[in-house]
Amino acid sequence: DQSSMAILHEILELMRSHHVLSARDKLRSSGFSEPRQAIIERYLETLDPGSHDPGGAMNRALSEIQVYSQENEADFVAPLLLSRIYARAENEKLAKVFLAQARRLADA
Repeated sequence: DQSSMAILHEILELMRSHHVLSARDKLRSSGFSEPRQAIIERYLETLDPGSHDPGGAMNRALSEIQVYSQENEADFVAPLLLSRIYARAENEKLAKVFLAQARRLADA
């Protein structure tokens, strides 16, 4: 839904601005389900500038987000996070596919 999308964008913007603790606090107070919070947290780990293993963080995030996506097909969060991952990997075509899916699910 749109309010969840707005909260998620706020969390991601905090993380992008390197406000890691604020992003995690906002996530904890979001009211999102535990599984949804877990995949967002896993994605946030890929953005952490202090990460000692960014490749490992990315692999874990991709794996867990894909599993979540299969188990929660109607949730826009997984495709949105996947679109951001592929955009960062400079795979714009795949990023656009997942972003369109996320928007469609958020509007449903």
